Amino acid sequence: MNIDRKLYTLPIIGPAYERTHSYFRKNITITDLFHILMGIGIGLILANYNYVFFGILLLFLGIVFHVYAYMKG
Repeated sequence: MNIDRKLYTLPIIGPAYERTHSYFRKNITITDLFHILMGIGIGLILANYNYVFFGILLLFLGIVFHVYAYMKG
């Protein structure tokens, strides 16, 4: 049993993880893009006060993508 199968068995987050992971496996490129954008968003928030708006915007887009992946998964 690999780590993904073990995570699927967790009580509350397991089913949600399984749904989003099934979408992520089918759409690797877009998944990588949104995770990179979320990382850049965190970096912009931490880097300078002038870039907080853009950092929050990128984080928000990443969260919306995760909700979309959950609904499609």
